[in-house]
Amino acid sequence: MEQKSVDYPEIKFLVISDPHIYDKRLGTEGEAFIEYINEDRKLLVESVEIMESAMKMILDSDAPFVLVAGDLTKDGEIMCHEIFIHYLKKIEESGK
Repeated sequence: MEQKSVDYPEIKFLVISDPHIYDKRLGTEGEAFIEYINEDRKLLVESVEIMESAMKMILDSDAPFVLVAGDLTKDGEIMCHEIFIHYLKKIEESGK
């Protein structure tokens, strides 16, 4: 049986994966935090600044869709989710 070729429309989309947003109000000092940072590759302290940079790229892009995958926050802290919600609202308000 011969397969029919399907023409799909061209579409652009952006992907954010594993932003691991961390609210610095949870702390960025102390022996336990330093030990954690030394054992993990996540850029927790810089996560909001990195997200700000990503937001500029997202809002400047003509891609109509943004896919969000992976871990949104460090460990699911509500205050970190509230920060990420702020960014999702900005994306939504842009029409994406």
